[in-house]
Amino acid sequence: MKISKSKMKRIVKESLKEYADWGGPDLDLSDDPDVVNKPSGKEAVIQNAAKKGIIYWPPLFKYSTFLGKTDMSVNGYFTFREHPDKSKEVHAGNATPLFRSGPSGCANWVGKFVGPLAADAWTAHSNNFGSRKFSIFDGLSAKTCRQLAMYFTQCNKDYPDSLKEEGYKHYIRDHIRQALRYLSKIKPVSADMIELGDVVGMIYNRSSHVVKPFMEGATGRTSIQNAGGRAISGGPYFINAKTKNRWSVKDLGKDIKFIPGKTILNGNGFGFNSHVGFCGAKVSGIPIIYHVYQKHGENYLVSATPLTVMGSGKKFSVAWVKKP
Repeated sequence: MKISKSKMKRIVKESLKEYADWGGPDLDLSDDPDVVNKPSGKEAVIQNAAKKGIIYWPPLFKYSTFLGKTDMSVNGYFTFREHPDKSKEVHAGNATPLFRSGPSGCANWVGKFVGPLAADAWTAHSNNFGSRKFSIFDGLSAKTCRQLAMYFTQCNKDYPDSLKEEGYKHYIRDHIRQALRYLSKIKPVSADMIELGDVVGMIYNRSSHVVKPFMEGATGRTSIQNAGGRAISGGPYFINAKTKNRWSVKDLGKDIKFIPGKTILNGNGFGFNSHVGFCGAKVSGIPIIYHVYQKHGENYLVSATPLTVMGSGKKFSVAWVKKP
């Protein structure tokens, strides 16, 4: 996508103001091999990126940890100088693993940039953080609501065994995974729905976390494995089929049939995705989602993943979008 001179000037002007608001650094990129024209300072970063159709979210420049660094010190700044080959991959719109980081859950890591989510990747869907712009969990059909109630009834009955994840009944976990794939397929997100700085709830199809996000999202609680945990977001979303009372902690482990409550039937669903990131850049209008995840037995991996390689059944897909 070629950007006109007038649009580039507007991008530069607006972005420079944002950098100033965020206390961004005066970067000297004179030795950066990825810079063609070499003005110095913040304008060089924005101007040269804009010429290529690349727009960055200013707070990304608070850190130097995306390329080659492994700490999360707030004293560093984003730079392409250490590994220009990585920046070229991002600029080309490719899914790009950036570096290995120390232990940091995806929600905590995102919180370093957007402010604390005060929740996990799933409970952040319905808590008070930001405003929800898009969600595959909203506007569910009555049939889907009833199916989710069936899964919840079984998981609740089998508590705490249901939270053992891979040691639990595989067919329940498979049903929940299938529901995620189905919802992301019938309600895909479009690029224009995601703006710079938006928080993006994600489905990581290889995640070992399946039942826990589902149970905690449905009940609006966190740390449910610890005697029911504590309330943190919306919910509960299911009610006792006989008494019509909403689910409560004292129901855990009991053989009770649950049905959808008014909240979920009226279109306000709960999140049960297991992953989260944020839109840190756009390349030719395509959102690039920055996130950190962990493969089994490996250190956390910080990655930049374009929306174009996400989707139902793929490694990652988008579940919801929130504006901080």
